[in-house]
Amino acid sequence: MKKGTGDEGVVDPFDPATWAEEDEAYFDAIDAALKSRDKRYISNGHPKHAAFLVHRFLTHAVDVVRIYSGSLSRTLDGVDVYGNSHIVAVARDFLDRDGHIRVVVQNDVDLPSGENIEDHPFVSLVEGVQSKGSLVVKKAAGTRKDELPNYHWMVMDESAYRLETDVRNAKAHASFGAPRVAMQLAQLFDGILYEDGKTLFEWPRSPSDR
Repeated sequence: MKKGTGDEGVVDPFDPATWAEEDEAYFDAIDAALKSRDKRYISNGHPKHAAFLVHRFLTHAVDVVRIYSGSLSRTLDGVDVYGNSHIVAVARDFLDRDGHIRVVVQNDVDLPSGENIEDHPFVSLVEGVQSKGSLVVKKAAGTRKDELPNYHWMVMDESAYRLETDVRNAKAHASFGAPRVAMQLAQLFDGILYEDGKTLFEWPRSPSDR
């Protein structure tokens, strides 16, 4: 495996110098599938795959990205996800394009002791952004585990999705040309998670909070 300096073999999905041949082939296949809106299921079963796809969804999205996550984890199994500077940058670019990001977490947001949600890298990215976009983070309303879906997902513009069926190991599949399924996941998100969720962060802030 090729390695980035000091990485000890850890694959950085945004640094080709750390990729093995199979990593390069996988990431190229994701880009090709997104471009062609491939309807086939594509395995997305590793944190590095999840990070890459979050980045690409935010890069290609036009209007809305919906994320149902466990805790908006900064890092998963040694791979930076929602704390990754590349993901934060494209999320900021998406907001600059008047995009809307809606997040619902199942558990508490991933925050070190003493930090507020505004300190989370994926939330603090709104600083200085001037656009008609929005970023809202909510906590799912269900208090018992069996009241909430036992899987997580991400939907891009109701046209592409990533569905994580094994949340502990980030095992998932994705499809970029299945609007019917993407729309069903979007409606499930809006209806049972987002609408009744507790707002943890909202940008732009409502007038009463300013």
